Amino acid sequence: MKVSVRMGKKSAIVKTILIGILLAVLIALAIVVILRQSQKNNAVEFSAPSNAQVIDAPDKDLHLYLWLDNGVPYYSIVYNNEEIVNASQMGIDTTIGNFSSDFQQIEMLSSNFNDTVWSPLVGEKSEIQDKYNEKVFSLIQSDNKSLSVEVRAYNTGIAFRYILPDTSVYGDYTITDEQTRFSLTTNGVALCHENGQQQIAKKHKIKNLPKETNIHPPLTAEFDSGTALTLTVSKLDNYAYPLLNKNSRGLLKPIEQEVKVTENGPAASPYWTFVIGDSLADLPENKDIILNLNDEPDEEQYRFSQWVKPGKALMLGLFDETTESMKLYVDTAKKCGLDYLILDFGWYGPEFDEKSDPRLDPDKLTPDPHDSVEIAEAKAFMRNYVTENGVFNASNKPFNVYENCPWGGDIQMSPNISIPEIVKYAKSKDIGIFLYVNDVQLNDRLNRYDLDELFEQFSNWGVVGVKPGFVPDKSQENEESTRNIIETAAKYKLMLTVHDEWIQTGIERTYPNLLSAEGVLGDEGLTEKDIKGDINSLFARGVQGFTDHTFCYPGKASRGYQLASSVLWPTGLNCVYWPWKNTDTNNRETIENLPEEEREFWKEMPATWDDLVVIKAEISKTAATARRTGDVWYVGVVSGASQKISFSLDFLDKDTQYVAEFYYDRAGNTGKNSNRDNHGEEAQLLHAAYRVDSNTIIERQMKYGTGMAIRIRPSEAADTSLPDYSSTALDG
Repeated sequence: MKVSVRMGKKSAIVKTILIGILLAVLIALAIVVILRQSQKNNAVEFSAPSNAQVIDAPDKDLHLYLWLDNGVPYYSIVYNNEEIVNASQMGIDTTIGNFSSDFQQIEMLSSNFNDTVWSPLVGEKSEIQDKYNEKVFSLIQSDNKSLSVEVRAYNTGIAFRYILPDTSVYGDYTITDEQTRFSLTTNGVALCHENGQQQIAKKHKIKNLPKETNIHPPLTAEFDSGTALTLTVSKLDNYAYPLLNKNSRGLLKPIEQEVKVTENGPAASPYWTFVIGDSLADLPENKDIILNLNDEPDEEQYRFSQWVKPGKALMLGLFDETTESMKLYVDTAKKCGLDYLILDFGWYGPEFDEKSDPRLDPDKLTPDPHDSVEIAEAKAFMRNYVTENGVFNASNKPFNVYENCPWGGDIQMSPNISIPEIVKYAKSKDIGIFLYVNDVQLNDRLNRYDLDELFEQFSNWGVVGVKPGFVPDKSQENEESTRNIIETAAKYKLMLTVHDEWIQTGIERTYPNLLSAEGVLGDEGLTEKDIKGDINSLFARGVQGFTDHTFCYPGKASRGYQLASSVLWPTGLNCVYWPWKNTDTNNRETIENLPEEEREFWKEMPATWDDLVVIKAEISKTAATARRTGDVWYVGVVSGASQKISFSLDFLDKDTQYVAEFYYDRAGNTGKNSNRDNHGEEAQLLHAAYRVDSNTIIERQMKYGTGMAIRIRPSEAADTSLPDYSSTALDG
C-alpha cells in the first residue's frame, strides 16, 4: 500500500510538471506570434522589389534603389530606414526614340569608390571631403538601344544623371521631354521658389504643393521624422536648367524644355541632386555634394590662386558722380575695411539700349560708310558721351538709364567719369574695381564686339571684376551663354558676381572666379513683411551655394537682423553696403555716419571661411550659424517670431577662453519699427563684450525681424577686466 501511494504521488507531480512545461511552451509561442505580428504591423514597406539594383552611401544608412516595372525604370531613396523618395519614374524622350519605357533589363557597367579631400580657393570650409560610391547602369531596350544612368551615393546625399546616347551612333538629336519624377513622402512641408528664383521661398505641405506653378529648384523638404532634403541640380553644362511642376497624378516633374544634342555636347544631363540630412540644420553643412559633382579647377591654365581674392564690397549707381567723387567713395571703402567698389548702372549709358557701348573707345566710334543703319546710329549716340578712352561724360546730356527697359522706369543720370583714372586711384588704396554690365551689352546684339574684346578692354584698364546683370537663364542657349561669360572672364583674370535670375550649379568649383550669384529676392525687393520668407529662402536658395543678397544696410528689418544676415548667407563677395537703395542718391554719409561699432563688425569679417556650424534652423522662425576663420568665430542669429532663443557655444575649443563681442537690437525693437526707414538712435545697435567659453549658453529674448551678430575671439591679457557672460547680460 505504501509503495502504491508513493507511486501515485510521484505520477501527480510529474503530471503537474509536464502541464507547467506545456503551458510555458504555449505562452512562449503566443509571445512569439504576438511579437511577429507586431513586427509585421510596424514593418517599413519600401517601393523597391527584392531584386532591385542598389547603391549605398559609404558610411550612412542611405540608399538609392533602381528597378524596372513593366519596362519602365523607377528609383527610390531610403534614409535611416525611411523612404523619403517613393517609387519615381526615370527616363528621357528624344527625337531618336523614347528612353523612358520598353526596357528589358538593367546591366551594371561599372562600380567605383572615391575618397579624396580638396581645398576650395573661396568657400565655407578649408577642406572638403569628396567621398562616394558610384555605379553606372545601362538600361537596355528590346531593340538594344540603351540609356546609361550614373548614380553617386555620398554620406551627404544622392545624385544621378543620364549619360546621353552617343551622337557618333545616332547623329544629332533633340531631347524633347524628361520623364523623371520626384515622389517625395508627403508627411512634411516644403519650401519652394515659385515662378522665379527671385521670389521668397514659400512654405507648403508636401501633399499640397501648388499646381500649375513652375517651381524653381532648389526645393527643400522637411519631413515629420525630422529628416530633411534639398532637391536641386548640379553640374549643368550645355543644358537647360530644369523647372518643376506637378503633373495630373500630383507628382513633381520637369517641365518640357528642348535640349539639342550634337557632337559638341552635351554628353550628359545635369545631376539631379538630393542634399540629405538628419535635420534642416544639416543641409547647409552637407551641400558640399553640389561642388563635389563638378570638375576641379584648371589651375595650370588659369592660375586662379594668384588673382582670385574674395572680399567685401560697396556698390553704387553712378547718377551724377564724377571721377573726383568716385575717388572719395574709394576712400570710404578703404576706411570701412572693404576690398572692392562696384560701379553699378549708369557708367556707360542706358543699359537696356543696344546703342550703348561699354568699351568707351572713341576709335571704335568713327563713322564708316559700310556701317549698317543700326551701327551708324549707335556710333553717333556714343559720340555724345565718349571722346577719350575709358571716359564717359554725360554732364551736359543726361539720359534715362532704363531707356527701353521692358518694364519701364525713368532714372536720369549724368555722370562724368574716367574709368582708368578711378581704377588707378583705387589700386593705390588697395581697392579693386568691379564694373556692372547688362547682358544686352555682354552679348552685343549689333555684333560690334565679342566678349574677348570687351573683357580685354576691362583688363587693360585694370578692372578686377564684372557684375553681369539681367542675365537670361533656364534655356540651353541662355545657360551656355552665361557659362561662356564665366569662362571668358577667367581668361582675362576677371572675377564675377552674376545678378538677377541666374543661379549656379556648382560651377564655382571649376571657375572660382565666380565669387557669387544673386538668384534670390534680396534687399532690393524685400520689406519688413518678408522676414519669414527670407529665413526660408536661406534653407532653399542658400543651400545651392554662394548667394549675393545685395545687403542695403540698414536694411529690410532691424540692424541686428541685417548684420547677422551677412554671416548667414554664403558668398565670396559680400556686398555689404548699397547706399543708393536707402537714399535714392549716392551718399557716403549713409555709411560713414553709421556708429563705429556697427561698421567694425563688417570691417573685420572675412570673406572666406575654414568651417561652419549651423546652430539652429527652424522654418519661418529661426536661423543661426557660426563660421570660423583661423581661431575667430562669427555668429549670425535672426528671428522670424517673438521668442526666447538659447544656444550653446560648444563648437568652441574646450581649452581656450574667448571674448564674445555682441551686436544686438534694443529691447522692444522689431523688424517693423527699426528698419531702414528709421535712422534714429533707438534703431541703432547695442554693443557689449563678455568672456565666454565652450560651456557658455547664450540666451536672448528676440522679436520678429530682429537679429544678433557675435564676433568670438581668443581672449588676451587685456581682457581680464571684462565681465563673464551671464543669462541676463543681453537684457538691455
